[in-house]
Amino acid sequence: MKAFTRQCPEVVVTSSRDKADYIVRFDREGISPTTPFVRGNKVAVFNREQDLIFTNSSRFLNSSVKGVCSAISSRSISSRLRK
Repeated sequence: MKAFTRQCPEVVVTSSRDKADYIVRFDREGISPTTPFVRGNKVAVFNREQDLIFTNSSRFLNSSVKGVCSAISSRSISSRLRK
């Protein structure tokens, strides 16, 4: 939540799926025997129709959140232009 409010101040975060335009799912990769102290972050963004609109994997949470913000912002802008 903290990363979202910092990286995406224009996006409102809610815990209510009924109100949400997008669902963001974060998963942590398992511990690797070669790099036990570094774990990756997998992220996926789905729209209301449950279509996957963005996916990425990154070692740093802020990088993952930045990608999510860009995907949501570009979708929001393009949907406003179509109306």
